[in-house]
Amino acid sequence: MFQNKYSAATAQLQDLIRAHPQDAKDHATYALVLNYQTKQKPALDEALKAQKLAPNDGFVLAVLTRVEDWNN
Repeated sequence: MFQNKYSAATAQLQDLIRAHPQDAKDHATYALVLNYQTKQKPALDEALKAQKLAPNDGFVLAVLTRVEDWNN
């Protein structure tokens, strides 16, 4: 993702989420990728899914904060 390979990162994360739909970190990471692609609404949706799955996870909350910040 950090090498601007968003398509590959997106595909891999979608596969992970299909295989492990209850993994909050996968949803949060996917939210981060969507956020960097300026897909703010889908990014917020994914970040909120992650928060629902793991409401006290530091990584999830950090991603949610970033996504909410970019969503104003």
